[in-house]
Amino acid sequence: MGLLNIDTRLVRAFLTVAAERSFSVAAELQGCSQGTMSLRIRTLEDQLGIRLFDRTHSKIRLTTAGQDLLPSAQELVSTHDLMVGRARTIQHTGTVRIGVAEGNGIPLLTELLAGVREHSSTIEISILCQLSRHLLQKIQTGTLDLAVVTTLEEIPSAILLDRPDCSGWRPRNLRQTAARHCPSPSLRTAANCAPRPSRRCSVRESRTGKCSPARAGR
Repeated sequence: MGLLNIDTRLVRAFLTVAAERSFSVAAELQGCSQGTMSLRIRTLEDQLGIRLFDRTHSKIRLTTAGQDLLPSAQELVSTHDLMVGRARTIQHTGTVRIGVAEGNGIPLLTELLAGVREHSSTIEISILCQLSRHLLQKIQTGTLDLAVVTTLEEIPSAILLDRPDCSGWRPRNLRQTAARHCPSPSLRTAANCAPRPSRRCSVRESRTGKCSPARAGR
């Protein structure tokens, strides 16, 4: 006779009916119908070749064979759950290296860290804050596992988290675009001007540190 492989759902059904002494209550606890619960018990009895319960109209009780198998069934389910729990712990152990562009991603990281602490307390999070271009380089070299960055172009392998709303922006003139904000006097980005052939366009820096198009002159 070959080895018999028993589905743990059948063993759990046996333990639940034995504890509740009711097929309807056991079915509700296991999230199935009463007919399914009865079928599981009959399947287990057929596989083992013994009768586990004596059924009457008023009550259900364990047979002598059922009482003898009850401790072994409890041990089997406990060992199964211990093994699965141990495997999940091993699988979710380690360090996740996350890069965040400077000035971005704080709300996202707060939610992420809270979720990790709740569901995977064995995972460690390492956070690195740098410029987006530096973080992208580290992703390509494998130094980081995940990065939250801001880019002008879409990255095929990335997931888009947010996109700025530029629907309200309008240029002042169809032939001239607005000047970009200069973070410092040493870093200036001139406006993209498209003057008429007889005119020239220049850029001057205001006292506030912003680059703004000067009036075109002849």
